[in-house]
Amino acid sequence: MTPLAAKTLLPNLFVSCQGLFVFFVILSSVFPFNSAALSSLATGKDVGEEGMQAAALLAWKANLDYQSQSLLSSWVVGSNHCNWIGIGCKRAGRVINHIDLKSYGLREYQDMM
Repeated sequence: MTPLAAKTLLPNLFVSCQGLFVFFVILSSVFPFNSAALSSLATGKDVGEEGMQAAALLAWKANLDYQSQSLLSSWVVGSNHCNWIGIGCKRAGRVINHIDLKSYGLREYQDMM
């Protein structure tokens, strides 16, 4: 790489890193995550798409009121999310293919629909 190319590349790289940082700060303030929900990713128990799906569901559950959280008692870090109430997965893997919580009386879920 020529010195001229390096001089023009570095400022552009810095700007893109700044933009990415700002994006994640805004994202985390709009969608606060529960650290317990994300701990399964940090331990390596659940990795890949399946782990991200489970962590997202646990983070969503953490933002529900107490009564709604108690209805989802099977949603626990470290357990197989395919066995959680209202969650259905593909046979071939642990990737969620449907969520059905209509009959559980979750106020937040009904507000979303």
